[in-house]
Amino acid sequence: MSDSNSQYRNSLFCTYFNDPVRLLSLCNAVLDTDFSDPAELEITNLDGIFFDERKNDISCKIRNNFLVLVEHQSSVNANMPLRCLAYVTDLLNKLVENKRLLYRQRLIKFPSPKFFVLYDGKVKEGLSENLGRRNAILKAIRYCIANNVMKDYFGNSYKGGNFFENL
Repeated sequence: MSDSNSQYRNSLFCTYFNDPVRLLSLCNAVLDTDFSDPAELEITNLDGIFFDERKNDISCKIRNNFLVLVEHQSSVNANMPLRCLAYVTDLLNKLVENKRLLYRQRLIKFPSPKFFVLYDGKVKEGLSENLGRRNAILKAIRYCIANNVMKDYFGNSYKGGNFFENL
């Protein structure tokens, strides 16, 4: 199993939805909204650089209406509510540029936080066929391309070879 990135599903999820157009489409789907301009979306991911800093999967602010946090999970994690609370606290803190405002009487308005955890279950068909992780991923990518699933993303990455460097 050490022949590839063990975080491939999460890496794919984060990379795919780090695109404003795709992320806006995801937000519209989970929020049941119809925002149409990706320029109204600001990606606000927490990029933990040091070990004690938090890093979330995907988050964004749409206008000043919503602060959307989306976490991808391939296994059930009972601590997700606590993790989401920590993420939203850090994100809201980042939105307040002047920290002195926190001590004033006037209310600081912020977008309504919305939390979503997307669980992909045990999607391990290729591994159950003893293909090894790298070959199972390649099989899944070929299936997606052939069946027009994320074809624009995989098709471009597949031709350029960039995607496979991280497997």
